[in-house]
Amino acid sequence: MWDKLFVSQILKNRSFLSEDIKDYIENTESIYIPSFSKLWDILKKSNSILILGDYDVDGIVSSSMLYFTLKNLFNDKNIEVIIPNRFVHGYGLNFNIVDYITNKYPNIDTLITVDNGINSVGEIEFLKQKGLKVIIIDHHKPESTRLLVDLVIHPSFTDLGYNYLCASGIVYKISLFFLDSLKIENAQNLEKVLTFLTGMATIADVVPLLKENRNLVKKMFKSINSGFIPYSIYKLFTKAYGKEVLPTDTFHFSYIIIPRLNAPGRISNPYIAFDFIYKTIENSIMSIDDNLDLYLDKINQINLKRQAIQKEIFEKVIRNIEENKLYDNNIIIPDYIEPISGLELGVVGIIAGKISNIYKKPSFVFVRINDHLKGSVRNPIESLDITNLISNFKSLVKRFGGHKKAAGIEIDINNFEKFRQLISNFTIKNYSYSVDLELNEFFYHKFIEQIDKIKEIMEPFGEKNEKPLIKIKNFNSNIYKLSHKDKKVMISEDIDFSKIFYLKFEKILGNTVYFQSFQPDNLKDKLKEYLSNDKPNQFTNNKIQKILFMDNLYLKEIHFINVKLINLQSFVNLSNSYNSFILIL
Repeated sequence: MWDKLFVSQILKNRSFLSEDIKDYIENTESIYIPSFSKLWDILKKSNSILILGDYDVDGIVSSSMLYFTLKNLFNDKNIEVIIPNRFVHGYGLNFNIVDYITNKYPNIDTLITVDNGINSVGEIEFLKQKGLKVIIIDHHKPESTRLLVDLVIHPSFTDLGYNYLCASGIVYKISLFFLDSLKIENAQNLEKVLTFLTGMATIADVVPLLKENRNLVKKMFKSINSGFIPYSIYKLFTKAYGKEVLPTDTFHFSYIIIPRLNAPGRISNPYIAFDFIYKTIENSIMSIDDNLDLYLDKINQINLKRQAIQKEIFEKVIRNIEENKLYDNNIIIPDYIEPISGLELGVVGIIAGKISNIYKKPSFVFVRINDHLKGSVRNPIESLDITNLISNFKSLVKRFGGHKKAAGIEIDINNFEKFRQLISNFTIKNYSYSVDLELNEFFYHKFIEQIDKIKEIMEPFGEKNEKPLIKIKNFNSNIYKLSHKDKKVMISEDIDFSKIFYLKFEKILGNTVYFQSFQPDNLKDKLKEYLSNDKPNQFTNNKIQKILFMDNLYLKEIHFINVKLINLQSFVNLSNSYNSFILIL
């Protein structure tokens, strides 16, 4: 009872409606499958079908699933797939890719865009004039409803059952609708693999982990806990992780599996990732691929190269921000990156995300491509829609598109300084934490007793389903003295930063304790003072004193390390490489 009461109150404080709270806690794991009869009618009259996907994990997974489905559905038709190269074709349905399509595939009569196309008004009109049937399967924010297409399958325009599906979530429903009519051997195994890959893509695309998205990811983890995982994904994870274990939380996907699957599309050939995912689907009804190790080696090598490029650029960008105090602006836009390897464009999104995470502000990162700049923006502020913000400066922007918290953007190089000047101090609300639950000492103890059950109900954590932030009222030292039968509270009397459950102490003020996300800026003065003393510049095990460990509460995320701190930035880089941590000085 207590576990559901705590979760219910957390959700109420997050403005959930009563029926949504009930669905969240009961979690039936149901997925609504609508009819796609209109799509069927168009496809069965087509002779040659071309799928245009995207090079990120969501685009790769959704394109692979659709390609597999249509190949099994229409074995008498010519079906092809294109995954654009970001350096050659750019993103999505643009005129570069249109020119490529019309020259290489002159006989296609139907084009299906997946994870792109919703804002390609001019390109669609051109293709329609050429006589092609055009189907858009997308989830990005539409700028216009004026699309002269044969069919749009989009959460905003279609009864898909949930408005925040990623492209893979949409194609998952399409695939199950069509595959249900086919007599495929090992169909149950196939559905498990499709569910797994869709859950993975849902995490990758940072869409809200609520309702059907949450159900998909929950089903994925339930599958893992029962011992089922696609063999190729298991091998990818264990090779990267360094030992034979199963991925058990969203952290394993977000920081180990997904970056490796994204790497080929970022800096190399996206078909490496596409082939890997397609064979994962194909192998669910066939035998294990003999070439798996070859794919794994390729992906690993590309990812190592991506990490090296990213590290070098990230250090330059951070140095530029710190030296010019750009962190004082409402929106951070460092100097644009001059290309050296020619692969910089592939990592600007990751770097923008890291910067926004460090400074808790919207952050743009641009790279020069000839006479224009291409870039990415990441936005940590819940109340701000970054695409709406960019639309205020349309006269300076060549093209942009994306989500509320992430977008791609292209501007003329001559407009950069004006764009930066106007947007850097654009008035926005500051990043703020919202407390999900306030507890006095009595309820705090009840909360600790129910932690495992609360965690089980609320997981998986992610976008719109974040780890809750807890405020404890009337704090006193005795609150930590209580040791439960199988749990102990982790404490440190040396500093006012600690960790309980998966929540982190931000500060202790008077008789109130706040559990919040860690911000490196809050430790700058303390760290500088520490580094100036005649102490070894490292964390060591013998420095850990008066700490009691929580036996079952995210213990797997606690690492004790020895590391030399060369400067403040090296500490920031280190701290940002950990999802959650406790700092002992």
